[in-house]
Amino acid sequence: MKFGGREIGEIVRCSPDKKKTKFRLPVTLSLLSGSRRKFVMHVLQMPLCEDDWLKISSDFTARCNLPHCLGALDGKHISILPPPNCGSLYYNYKRFFSLVLLALVDSHCRFIYVDIGAYGRTSDGGVYNNSSLAAAVENGELHLPPSSTIPGTDRDMPYVIVGDDAFTLKPYLLKPYALRNLTEQQRIFNYRFSRARRTEI
Repeated sequence: MKFGGREIGEIVRCSPDKKKTKFRLPVTLSLLSGSRRKFVMHVLQMPLCEDDWLKISSDFTARCNLPHCLGALDGKHISILPPPNCGSLYYNYKRFFSLVLLALVDSHCRFIYVDIGAYGRTSDGGVYNNSSLAAAVENGELHLPPSSTIPGTDRDMPYVIVGDDAFTLKPYLLKPYALRNLTEQQRIFNYRFSRARRTEI
């Protein structure tokens, strides 16, 4: 199964000697044994149609009271021993060497999308902006549901992914309100938003 031109399970890394050139380390499904392949397909399931996305949104509404949410997005630093002569490429703001794992999960903490292998010094927002997920969303390749009214209102709202302040605010990517001088409605939104993000890794 391919997503964004890449087979699920394929890892993309940057070569330390060619900073802007990417190469692929093929860890594809075809190389996995039958039981491992079934496990990967069970754990990592990208929604294939609008109905799959609507089911995810329905679960977020029921569990977090946040309608039109399609997933929670975040990055995690995976500690590594740095390759020789890599300088500070893998050194992150937490003061250790790492690769970045970027994941989109549903309300049950099941992986929808994973990108592994960005340099530790890269921010979550930078990893997302260079990911196949961002390209697929921007190009309309994911079959996301169209905007619709939220129950109890007459406002037409888009379906969104929730993230933290590391990500750029976009029509399909929400982040919480800044914590200063919030109205009661903004505090309620941040609370529901926080409940949705607690599903993250």
